[in-house]
Amino acid sequence: MEHWTDDPRFWDRLDKFAKDAGLDFKRLADVLFEYNDQLDPHIAAMLFGGVGSFLKTYNLQDGTPREKFGQAMRAVHDNPRMQRLFSGMTIEAIDSKVENMQGEF
Repeated sequence: MEHWTDDPRFWDRLDKFAKDAGLDFKRLADVLFEYNDQLDPHIAAMLFGGVGSFLKTYNLQDGTPREKFGQAMRAVHDNPRMQRLFSGMTIEAIDSKVENMQGEF
């Protein structure tokens, strides 16, 4: 079986999905953003910093679907909301590990 990145069906479907979903997701996100202070920060990060950043970047780029995918994934990674989410998850994982280790020494 080939690797998913070598399957042209993935790139065709991703391209169609991103184009079809981009504007509708922006309209949805614009409404949700009005309630940003009511949203759980993790949910807001995934919606606005994750999905929103991905679709926006993907659709504003020129190039092949593979190239646009790479640029969109970098935008998600570099998004400040996602950075805070990643950082918080790392801190929680470390705290949990330390908590589980207490009493072992």
